[in-house]
Amino acid sequence: MKPAPRTPVEAERRLQALLRSHGGETPGAEVAPAVCLHQGRMVTVSSATVYISSDEVRYFHAEGRPCEHEARDFSHLLAGPRPALERS
Repeated sequence: MKPAPRTPVEAERRLQALLRSHGGETPGAEVAPAVCLHQGRMVTVSSATVYISSDEVRYFHAEGRPCEHEARDFSHLLAGPRPALERS
């Protein structure tokens, strides 16, 4: 298991790599399941990721398979006032 990402940018990169994954063996690890599906009844047609913190919201979207299309930053769509996050 990899250590936790140190920055939001590192987390975003790792998550995008996971969304592009077609599965398979990783040396010294278990067989990783496919996330980007090209066959079967439910194929991957797009992907989205959202990062939320107390002071920032980021939204990325890939129209089409994430292994074939770069995720674009649509964070500007979430700009403006937001309700405060509740803390428990």
